[in-house]
Amino acid sequence: MNFSVPTNLHADLPSYLSSLNTGGRIYEVYGKLPIDDLGGGRSSFPLSQISKTGFEAHVRELQRAGFRFNYLLNALCADTEEFKKIRTLLDWISGMGIDRVTVANPVLFTKIKESYPHFQVCVSAIANVNSPRRARYWESLGADSITLPGYNACRSRSFLSSIRQSVRCRLQMIVNDACQFQCPLYLYHYCRESHASQSRHAYRGYSLDYCFIICRFNRLRDKINFIRSNWIRPEDTRYYESLGVDSFKIVDRRLSTGILANIITAYVRDGRYDGNLLDLLPVFHGRTFNAHKDWKRRLFLLRNFFHSNFFETVGFLKLFDAVNMHVDNASLDGFLENMPADCDGNSCDSCSYCRDTAEKSVKVDEKYRVRVLNTVDRLLQNTWGLRYESSGL
Repeated sequence: MNFSVPTNLHADLPSYLSSLNTGGRIYEVYGKLPIDDLGGGRSSFPLSQISKTGFEAHVRELQRAGFRFNYLLNALCADTEEFKKIRTLLDWISGMGIDRVTVANPVLFTKIKESYPHFQVCVSAIANVNSPRRARYWESLGADSITLPGYNACRSRSFLSSIRQSVRCRLQMIVNDACQFQCPLYLYHYCRESHASQSRHAYRGYSLDYCFIICRFNRLRDKINFIRSNWIRPEDTRYYESLGVDSFKIVDRRLSTGILANIITAYVRDGRYDGNLLDLLPVFHGRTFNAHKDWKRRLFLLRNFFHSNFFETVGFLKLFDAVNMHVDNASLDGFLENMPADCDGNSCDSCSYCRDTAEKSVKVDEKYRVRVLNTVDRLLQNTWGLRYESSGL
């Protein structure tokens, strides 16, 4: 098994990755500038702020440690500005010796393949390759690998088999995503995030994330959603490998080095985790999203000081830690093997498998649950004039 792991752009990360790279199983490190002309799958607000010179030095350090780098160009929407400055960005990427990029836009993909044939071009999960037809389309463009959207792939054997049989390129899955199963906000969410990491956009790197709030805390309204989610346990990666998955991607670029090291250790070195499954899911480490406190980070926060509900947003992030929520990972042994023949999410009302599993494995402090839901409701009302109950998810 091979793993693609993120960089948080912290100086201590390369040495940690070197120590964890047992058997050379980390085949690449991925990341990008916190803000550039094209944007990517994360807003700039929670990312480490770094200059281009600092980024170049960080990539060189990773390369000296033996890692190949994959630069993310995975914005879903670029306001039709894909080609105005992209050549300058691509020339800069290529000049660092980077030979892999990840793309979600098929027009940009084609342009890169034509103008930079030395690049390996990977299809992002944000491209939503959710059928054999779409997989064949990207492979016909020259895709070297496709990262599958977890909300389709994680629980459906037939889906994975159909994709594997339709293409010869590498297939990759994200292991520690926490998206809601078949989330209806998926594409809208990544469109917002794309704009919130583009240097020219009115968001200026900051956007209060409605989707992040709703999707992640929907599970507190019904704990079945802790189970009915896109995670893959370290113990279960071999199951997906047997279905034709070539590599696995670990997220998230927003985490501190210590937490990233813990997650990478569980998947890459140990292949198991004893404890709370939520420890491995980035969304439950909200306090670390803004942990990088250099002077550039402080200036960025100061610039956004007068955004509406800024203090409430920061306070809300503190509720993300999993200290009052627990999913017993050991109790999930056999979860995939005993699942009904092929889960496609269409029979949830008549199938009790995930609900029974949640009753056995998920523990949430009730006072905490009520406090968070009230906070969500207040934040949504004050910011968008919405109520949590009206989200429909």
